Amino acid sequence: MLKAVLVGLGNKGYSWYKRIRRDHPHIQLAVVEVNVGLQARLAGEAVPFYTSVAEAIAKEQPDILLNVTPPAYHSAINELAFQHRLPVFCEKPISNDYLESVRIVELASRGNIPFMVAENYRCFPFIRHMKSLLDQGEIGSITTIQIDFCRYHPTDIPYFLALKNPLLEDVTVHHFDLIRYLTGREGKSIYAFNYCPVGSWLRANVNLSFCLEMEDGIIVNYIGSMTEKGRETGWSGDWRIEGTEGALLLIEDRLYLNKGEGNIPVDSGSVPDVSCFQHFLEALQTGDNAETCGEDYIKTEALVYYANQSHDQQRRVLITL
Repeated sequence: MLKAVLVGLGNKGYSWYKRIRRDHPHIQLAVVEVNVGLQARLAGEAVPFYTSVAEAIAKEQPDILLNVTPPAYHSAINELAFQHRLPVFCEKPISNDYLESVRIVELASRGNIPFMVAENYRCFPFIRHMKSLLDQGEIGSITTIQIDFCRYHPTDIPYFLALKNPLLEDVTVHHFDLIRYLTGREGKSIYAFNYCPVGSWLRANVNLSFCLEMEDGIIVNYIGSMTEKGRETGWSGDWRIEGTEGALLLIEDRLYLNKGEGNIPVDSGSVPDVSCFQHFLEALQTGDNAETCGEDYIKTEALVYYANQSHDQQRRVLITL
């Protein structure tokens, strides 16, 4: 029986609570939440409830900790877990500050403590299938990528509203991670422009364009918006990946392969749907690094950091990892 402490019972925390109770009944779960009113979400279930992380760790002696608090609290909770040598499954981002994220990753690495970031977009079956097709060389070598992300998504989530560039920092970070995952390459330079269109539902930068140069000369062009009232894309965006021998397209979460005879649908139905938390558990069993371990995911957060730098400096910037 694996024992886990789930820290945070807000919207994301409660979602993870329900998922773990449903999909992992073998896990003995305890919950930490400073807002005692949220205990009602447990609906009377016999789950230990605490308002202190330290007390929960001391009394429950857990095997793992899930950190699903707002990002401003991530570091303090992660450090406390590391002091008890607890493997941590942490919601993204590692922190709101890139250099702080680097410090946390280094802390886990020095202590040889498993630390994984919950990056769920990589786990979508159609994304796993895209990766498999690319790795098999279905379109040859990748040359260019075009990504369009369009949603109309007003929100009142305080964390989102407080961000400097909310689309970039809360949503496009997923797309950056997919770029790295699908290409198997790291960023070299970026030119990014965040903006707030006239008539936006939020007076903040909820639109973004960038041109990203990856290793091996792969160029990625991106247009993103959370103010579009026209046709919406899926949350992963619509992708066109051009290769030396064809193109792979993702349109409304459906895959198409084009080798000169039009867009041929590709069925992803046989690809298993495995959650990022399951990947975390499997990595703990094997002793391998999790796919989005801290050492890997910090390279995704680096792309967000340098995109912000590019926007602030109004120029192309080189990416240093």
